[in-house]
Formats: sequence, structure tokens, C-alpha cells
Amino acid sequence: MNLTHARVVTAAVSSALAGVSVALLAPTSQAVDIWTYTCDKIVKGKAVDADFESAVYTGTGNCKASNGAPASGKITKVFELVSRDNKRVGCAVEESYDENGHAVRFAGTASKEKVEAMECSSNE
Repeated sequence: MNLTHARVVTAAVSSALAGVSVALLAPTSQAVDIWTYTCDKIVKGKAVDADFESAVYTGTGNCKASNGAPASGKITKVFELVSRDNKRVGCAVEESYDENGHAVRFAGTASKEKVEAMECSSNE
């Protein structure tokens, strides 16, 4: 990833995370259904970009998808990772391009055992 692409991705992540925060604070009748994964526990991994406090997070143990999120496979749009003790993490999508110039959107991967999220920010 070159420096220009990294800046575009970083700006997109910041914008997407701001949108997740606003949607999560909106009244239920007006809130957009954000894909959600609820797991027993959430573990914070390495920082992705210190300027925007985004990091890699992993939800582990009995993960359940809701609000239309796929139960397994690639996650391709903004989503929320929630632990059963109600810790919440908003996760953004990274957009890049394949060798044919097609846009590729990726935010993480999901399974019943764990959800790996690439660009997230905690509300704590």
C-alpha cells in the first residue's frame, strides 16, 4: 500500500467510524441496522494507526451475527463487535483494489468461534 492510498484509507476509516458512532447513538426508530457480532469476549490487538486510535480486535467464544451480518466468511461493511459484558467496538471497512482495478472491501472475517476485525475503535 503506498502512502497516498494509506491516507485515503485512513480518512475513510475515520469517516466510517464517525458514522458508526452517530448511528449507534441515534434513536432506535431512526438508527440504521448495523451488522453486529456478539461474542463472549473482545480482545484488543495491535494498533493500526495511532493517529486515529484504530486497532485490530478479536471477538472470541460463541459469536453470533445479527442485523443481517453473515455468520461466517468475509465481512464487507461497517459493523459493531459487542461482548456479552457490553463492551462495544465500531469497525470500519478498508477499500483497496485488486490487480484488475476492481474495488475490494474488507473489514474482517467471521465464524462461530471468533470474529477478527481489522480497523476498529472502542467507545471506552
